[in-house]
Amino acid sequence: MDYAQLQQAVADFLNRNDLSAQIPTFIALAEAQMQREIRTWWGVAPQLHGGIGVDPEPDLVPLSGAAPTNWLLARAPDAYLYGSLMASAPFLIEDERLAVWSPLYVAAMDKLREENEWLKNQGPLVMRSPQQRRELDGQSTGTDYTAIYEAAKQ
Repeated sequence: MDYAQLQQAVADFLNRNDLSAQIPTFIALAEAQMQREIRTWWGVAPQLHGGIGVDPEPDLVPLSGAAPTNWLLARAPDAYLYGSLMASAPFLIEDERLAVWSPLYVAAMDKLREENEWLKNQGPLVMRSPQQRRELDGQSTGTDYTAIYEAAKQ
C-alpha cells in the first residue's frame, strides 16, 4: 500500500467521495499519534554517540506525493488506515464510529509493538548516521517482519 492507495482506502471505508481535501489531514493526524506512541516505546529520542543516532527504526517520514511510503506504512498499513479513520470521526461528527475504529487501531499498534519487542531482542542494534536513517526511511527492504515474527513464535 502507498499513500494514494491509503487515501483511497480511507475514502472507501468512510463511503465518501467528497473528502479528498480532508483525507491527507486525517492521515497526518494519525501519523502524529503513531509517532508519539512509537517514541514512547523507544524512548523520547534516540541516543546520540559521537553524532550517530542509535535507534531501531528511522524517524517516521510523513507520507506525501513525494514520499509515498515509509517503514511504518510498509509494516502496519492497518494502523495507518484505522488511525486515519479515527481522525476522521470528529470532523464528520460521527463519534460513534470511534467505537469501531479505535479497537482496530489499538490492535494494530499492539501487534506492531509486540513484533518490535521481538525484533529488538534478535541481535545488536545497527548504528546508522542520521543521513543513513533518512535514506533508509521510505525504502521498502522487502522484508516481511510479520512473517518472520509469526514463524519464530511457532
